[in-house]
Amino acid sequence: KGSEAPPVVISSVRRTSELGQAWAHDGIRAGAAVAEILRLSSEKLRTRFAVIDVTNIGGCRNRHKSEILLVTRQGTTVKWGRSPLLVNSPGELTPEQKLTKMILFEEKRGPLSDYRYVDIRFDDVQHGPRIRTLSNRTVTN
Repeated sequence: KGSEAPPVVISSVRRTSELGQAWAHDGIRAGAAVAEILRLSSEKLRTRFAVIDVTNIGGCRNRHKSEILLVTRQGTTVKWGRSPLLVNSPGELTPEQKLTKMILFEEKRGPLSDYRYVDIRFDDVQHGPRIRTLSNRTVTN
């Protein structure tokens, strides 16, 4: 619903900017951009996420892993990929394509929250095993 709290951006910022100044940290800007993309998306997606994790922005922790992670209110991690502020990210989908991938994934496979993780960075959506119970049995695939 429209009253759901917006996602919290988690970053590795150690110092804040001066009062009244924009934050110069790439992670904060990237997290804010993703939050805005979600805010403008369908209500179905807009209210789904609790956290936007940008602690790996620029690949500072591991350049082979997703720089931005979205965490659903149920704990599923969605691997978003690189900052939407980067103009040229070869091979990576646009933010609009990523939103569409999430919607299509749910239509085909069920809620994101049924899975440990969902990776929407590229054309072929990857996912972890199911973590929710269906018909009193846990399904892993």
